[in-house]
Amino acid sequence: MSRDEIRIVDAGDLPDVSRLVRQCGFPDRTEQGWAWVLFANPDQGETPPGWVYLHEGRVLAFVGNFIMPYRFEGQTLRLATGHTLVTDLHGPRRHAGMKLMRHAREQPGVAAYLTLNNNKISAPLLPRIGLEPWLGRSACRWTEWITNPLRLMLGKLPGGHPAAERFERPLLLDFESTGRARAFEIVPLSAAAGADFAALTGSSRMTRAVSSDQLQYRVSDPDRTGGIGYRVCLSDGRVMALAGLSLTKPAPDRLDLVEVIDWMAADGEAGRAAQIALLHDCLRLTRDSRAAKLRLHYPDAVHPDALKAAGWHLERHCAHIPCHGDLRSPALRTWCPGPGDTDFFFSLRTPPTCRSAPARDGQISGDRPEAFRRTG
Repeated sequence: MSRDEIRIVDAGDLPDVSRLVRQCGFPDRTEQGWAWVLFANPDQGETPPGWVYLHEGRVLAFVGNFIMPYRFEGQTLRLATGHTLVTDLHGPRRHAGMKLMRHAREQPGVAAYLTLNNNKISAPLLPRIGLEPWLGRSACRWTEWITNPLRLMLGKLPGGHPAAERFERPLLLDFESTGRARAFEIVPLSAAAGADFAALTGSSRMTRAVSSDQLQYRVSDPDRTGGIGYRVCLSDGRVMALAGLSLTKPAPDRLDLVEVIDWMAADGEAGRAAQIALLHDCLRLTRDSRAAKLRLHYPDAVHPDALKAAGWHLERHCAHIPCHGDLRSPALRTWCPGPGDTDFFFSLRTPPTCRSAPARDGQISGDRPEAFRRTG
């Protein structure tokens, strides 16, 4: 009888998940935080939220499995996103992680299995289990707007320098403000509870099915006290665009920044105009928070006119390809994901000032751009 086993993760495994996460240097969570990620997703249904690999009863590896519904050509498709692949660095089974990923890729009942936030260690391994980098090098690009140059310069100072005390002041993102831009009203998610989201999913392209309740889940992380939320662009009670923002800290020794964790918009001229207004609003919130920059991965999700109207920015590239997938329908190969299709809303490192519990993070290196160029 084999001493190895792969089974669905359950609540009793959460201490082992935390142990593996800390060992691999990823941001850790409380058990309540892991339960929220794995067991509270309103779209998960009966699909396993993840799996663990055991050897002689000991958990040696874990991978999460997050389900999101999409609308495409009149159908509802369920896509699975793999996340948080962690293995016991001192365990007896060197290939436990690869076996676990292969098991996740072969799961039935989903239209695609995706990993959209790979690091440079896992990215080269994924083609070995049948995951393709179908977007190629275009997935390596992200965009940054510098919103507080002084803060960036102070970040270069050695620790203990008096000027570095500015970093200890908590940064605040004011999601509750409202404003008007041309024909649009930009409001927090709490003010859009009764709004009509249909314009966001009425496209011929594949779009994530979205609702106020689903978005509320995404910003209800029990391990955070704030710094995450949505801005919603309304026109006559209809949602024409939305953006999720999160204050994050890419690594313990790097500056806080604001990450765009979701972006959706209606098609046509109204959607284009809404995106221009909304991106300006996101930049305003970031500047008012005193964060160093606003960062956007998967910028192809944003209309190019909105990027241009937002002004000067940096275009950066990473050396590895962070986006792989097993797309089981050829039609899906034309799909271009956005930041809301990733695991960013729960996987990014939370700044100390936004944590609701003491951190137990290990060391983790942030993204290091291989090249950047000025645009705009």
